[in-house]
Amino acid sequence: MGIESIISKECKWCNAKNTINFCSDECREKFYSFAAFARKYIKLFIILIIVCPFAFIPISAFIDHDSLFFFGAMFLFLGVTITALSFCTTQTVELLGLRRSIIAGRICGIVMIVISLPFIL
Repeated sequence: MGIESIISKECKWCNAKNTINFCSDECREKFYSFAAFARKYIKLFIILIIVCPFAFIPISAFIDHDSLFFFGAMFLFLGVTITALSFCTTQTVELLGLRRSIIAGRICGIVMIVISLPFIL
C-alpha cells in the first residue's frame, strides 16, 4: 500500500480529474467548510433519521387519522431532514465528489417531500 492509495487523483469537492486531492484553494475551502458542518450536525442527523419513523408509530395509535396521513408526515419529516442535512455515503462521495453528492442528497430529500404531499393534504 503506497501513498497513491492515500492521495486522491480527483478533486474531493468537484471530482475534477488529474488533480491531487483538490483542484483549487476554493474547492479545498468548501470541502473543509462542509466537513466542519458535518461534524457539527451528524449526531442530529442520525437521531432525526432514527427517531422519525419510530415517533410516528405511537402518535398514530392515539390519534384518529388515516394511516396514510402518518406515512406522509413521516416522509415529509425525513425529506426535510435529508434536504437540510444532506449527508451521503462515502461511496456516493467517491463516485460523484462531495459537491454533487450534496446536490443528489438534496434532490432525494425534495423528492421525498413531493411524494409526501398527497398523503398529508
